[in-house]
Amino acid sequence: MSTSDTALADSSASTSLAAKLLRLVMEIYFVVAMSLTGVQLFLEYQDEKDRLVNEVNHIIDTFEPILAQGFWNLDELQLHSTMHGMLTNNYILGVKLEEVDHQRLMAFGTVKSKTGETIVVDEGGDREFDPSSQTAFSTIYEFKREVKYQSQTDNGRASDKEKKEAEIVGHVLVYSSSGVVLKRASYTFLITVVNAAIKTFFLWVIFYIILSKLVAR
Repeated sequence: MSTSDTALADSSASTSLAAKLLRLVMEIYFVVAMSLTGVQLFLEYQDEKDRLVNEVNHIIDTFEPILAQGFWNLDELQLHSTMHGMLTNNYILGVKLEEVDHQRLMAFGTVKSKTGETIVVDEGGDREFDPSSQTAFSTIYEFKREVKYQSQTDNGRASDKEKKEAEIVGHVLVYSSSGVVLKRASYTFLITVVNAAIKTFFLWVIFYIILSKLVAR
């Protein structure tokens, strides 16, 4: 075998070895990177979900006194307008108001029926929920709260005893979904995935150059 053939064979072997080492390193890195990215996406989803829960609870806290007044006075117009006021928040899909005995008083949007089925209530009445209107694998979240009315004395202030005896006058149920969480977190998810892809590409280039030089020695 000539010198040129030997050099060519050595070069080919070096290239093959570099390719194998690069593939092994990248496979290990890919598994680690995918695992870490998956954990990061999960934590970001949980963080966005916790933020949604806090925002929904804040909305309920804000509107509860108005709802309590409406329940106490049996003012359906006030309850109806308050319910629609809550629905102006795009992360709330539906609101349902129930009497003390859990009988539905009124509802609007995507809610749960008494049997636990997801339905849509609008001006036309109740209809079946269309899953295609939400993100795939979307889960409906239900937030239920007792509505309590605090009776007051003639001067407008309740005594300490009366404060402890706030009367339950109804229930409010607010609905959102995991689809809302995914939609809100989608931009962060995109940035995370793109960032991981860019890192993987540049590390592949760096590893290839380093391994090629090391094997060629």
